[in-house]
Amino acid sequence: MSIYDGKKVLITGASAGIGYALSEELAKRGSEVIVTARRKDRLEALAQKIENTGGKAHIFVEDLSLPESGKKLYDQIKSAGLNIDILINNAGYGRWGELTSHERDDYSKMLQLNVTTLTDLCHLYIPDMVTQGGGGIINVGSMASLLPIPYASVYSSSKAYVRSEEHTSELQSLVNLVCRLLLEKKKQETKKK
Repeated sequence: MSIYDGKKVLITGASAGIGYALSEELAKRGSEVIVTARRKDRLEALAQKIENTGGKAHIFVEDLSLPESGKKLYDQIKSAGLNIDILINNAGYGRWGELTSHERDDYSKMLQLNVTTLTDLCHLYIPDMVTQGGGGIINVGSMASLLPIPYASVYSSSKAYVRSEEHTSELQSLVNLVCRLLLEKKKQETKKK
C-alpha cells in the first residue's frame, strides 16, 4: 500500500512534462488525481489513460496565467465535491531572450502563473487541509531559481520566489502544522482500535 493510496491530489500543469508524469505515477500509486491545464484534449487523453489502468481522474480546464484563475479553479473543485489532500503547484513557464524581445503582457501572465496563482492556491487550500486534519503541498521549482540567469531574468526571479526563504519558511510552517495534525489524527485513530 502506498502513502498516496486514496489521496485526492490536485496537479496543475498536468497536460505535459512533469505534471503529466506526476499524474500518471500518483494514479498508479492509488491517488485520485485532479488534473488541470489549458489544453482540454491533452487532459482528456491523460484521464483516459489513467482510467484505462484502473485509476480515477477528474479534469478541470483552466488557464492559471489569468487573474483570479486560482480562485476560479478552487471554486470549481469545491463545487464538484472534491476535497484536496495534496496540492502540487507544477504549472509554470519561462521566456528566454532579451527583456524587450517578449511582450510585457506575456511577462505579466508568467508572473501570474509562477507566483500569484501558486500563492493563491496555497492560501486557499491550507485552511481546508487544517480543517481536514492533514494534507501536503509541493511547489515545483527550478534550478533557474538558484542564480540570476542571463536572458531569463523574469523567469529565474519568479522561480526564486517559489524557493525564497520568506515564502517557503512561512509555507513550510503551515504545511508542517498540517502534517502534525494528520499524524496526531492517525495516532488517535490507532489508539481507538
